Parts: sequence; structure tokens; C-alpha cells
Amino acid sequence: MLKLTYFNVRGRCFPLLLLLVDSGAAFDYEEVTTTDWIDMKRSDIIAPPEYPFLGLPTLEYELDGMREILGETGAIGKFLEGRLRPEGSAERSLHLRARLEMVREASAFFVNRIFQLSSDPDWLAPPSRDTVKAQVTQFLGALEYNLAALASDIIPAPSDQLLAATASAFAALWFSGDLFPSLRAQMTAGGLYPTCARLVETVEQRSRIRKWLEEGDIKQKAWTVRPSGQMPHIQEQANRYD
Repeated sequence: MLKLTYFNVRGRCFPLLLLLVDSGAAFDYEEVTTTDWIDMKRSDIIAPPEYPFLGLPTLEYELDGMREILGETGAIGKFLEGRLRPEGSAERSLHLRARLEMVREASAFFVNRIFQLSSDPDWLAPPSRDTVKAQVTQFLGALEYNLAALASDIIPAPSDQLLAATASAFAALWFSGDLFPSLRAQMTAGGLYPTCARLVETVEQRSRIRKWLEEGDIKQKAWTVRPSGQMPHIQEQANRYD
């Protein structure tokens, strides 16, 4: 039994959903509205053990017949990677595990940092837009370098398990492309970010993920709970300024 709970946006839960969907494992997904969350906080419901660190996402699962709840995106991602790991998979070296975790953590930190900027309603209009784009391009350059060094391990073959690092990098790249379509145009074999392009294309073409993306209308789902993180606003600003 696996149950993932988060707000009704992509947010920090997007990589976790990618891992679950790609694995084919049965799971439940509960979405909480911001209105319900505010009411829950006022009612003092938000407390351990149901909410280990007083936030979302949370993952509920069974261990030795006992109900367990895990919080924090990074911890849930690493748990799912281990829980969903195919039997008989080769153990990765300490060095490789650390390098993959570096990519996962950097991608998650980047996305969360950009999410915070959406508290400003004008964050995607000049002059703020230029500052945001500078941060995004700086991250993409670093991600391209590190993905190229790890390409054989982080870009999965069709039969390979999707890793938490891959899912986090994919989410960061999708988010960047939504904010700045001109940067998505550079995620090509002949562009500035060819390895980023390979990772995105590879993940998008995995059969379960492709079906989920197409049938769930995921591309139009909000990134954050703030109005300025909704796709209509992001697209309108991109059409005007990108």
C-alpha cells in the first residue's frame, strides 16, 4: 500500500509521481486544496505523526504490517527509489550514488528556489523576469555539465528503473521550459543543452509516463498554489516577454 498526499499542483510532488507512475506500482494519490489545508491548520490537525514535519508531501506505506508515514520530498524520493527497485539490480558505487544525489538535490533546490519567487505577482515580468532567467540559465549550464558526465547512469534505457535524480532533473527542465520557451528551444541535439534534451525526451517516451502525461493533462496543471504559478499566467507572461 502506497498513498501519496500533496496539494493540487505539480510542485515538489511532480518527481515523486513520475517515479510511481513509471514503476507501474499501485498507489493512491490524494490532493489537498489550499482552502482545506488552511482549515486543517486552524484545527490543529497538522502535526506528527500524520504530518512528520508539518507539511506536504507525505507518503503512507506499510512496513512489517505497521502503518508508516514519511515526509519531505527528498526522503520520499529516495525511499521510493529503493522500494520500487527491481529485484536483482546491481548495487551502485558510493561515488556514483553521491553524484546522482548531487543532481537530485541541486534540481530540487533550484525548483524550490524559483517557486519562492512566485510570491511576487510580477515575478515573470521585467525587470524581475531577467533575474529569474539568469538564475535558470545558470542552473541549466551546470545541469548540462553534470548530466553529460553521468549520462550512461542517469539517462535510463527502456528496461532501467527511473531514478530519483532523473525524475528531479526532468521536473526542473520541464519547469524551466514552461517559464522560458526560448530555453526549451535550446534543449536540442544542436542547442546549448543537448544532454538535458536527451534526458527529457527519454523520460517523456517511457510508456507509462507518456500515457500519464497525455491522459492526465499534466502540462496544464499549476506549478504552485499561488495565482502567479498557474499555467495561464506563466504562458501569458511567456507570450509577452520571452
